[in-house]
Amino acid sequence: MALPDSAKLVRGTTLVFSNSGEYSPTGGDQPTGTSADIDLGALGTGGVARQSAKLDIGSANLDLEYEMIAYIEWHSAPTAGGTVDFYLGWSDASTAGNNNPANLSGTDAVFQGYGADTASGTEALKQLDYVGSLVATADADIQVASVGMFAPKARYVCLVVVNNSSVNLANTDAIETAVAITPITTQIQD
Repeated sequence: MALPDSAKLVRGTTLVFSNSGEYSPTGGDQPTGTSADIDLGALGTGGVARQSAKLDIGSANLDLEYEMIAYIEWHSAPTAGGTVDFYLGWSDASTAGNNNPANLSGTDAVFQGYGADTASGTEALKQLDYVGSLVATADADIQVASVGMFAPKARYVCLVVVNNSSVNLANTDAIETAVAITPITTQIQD
């Protein structure tokens, strides 16, 4: 039996969090389709957060690592240095409202944690996995950033997006706003 000569990283099928009723990217670089709904159209400033519907990332042989890439369309040019922050909440249950951390509903909705205000949501974020942030530039263009890498903890996941920038996301729709996660597989080569 010969020893392997090398290993390489292979990108798997991308899963997309977006608003299925509006997402229709015009650029050729953005992923298509919607795997789980999240409406980021006009997501307000000051720490306002939104949660996605629960996404099934696969029943068997989950990849060890995933990359998250954000595609953010702005209402107007944000102040440079503001952030849009991304968190994940893992669950072993397929039912939307079952076994979720931080009181996630498993549906596309405003995220407020265990309370009824933004402050309660901020406290509950500590029960989720922080993936990373898109740090804004002072441009109204669609901004694309690799937010971070993460390892899955369960089959089902909800995304939480927190807008800590100076302007609302998107105009009033989310035509070109999405968050993509792509599995990265290590293959051993002979």
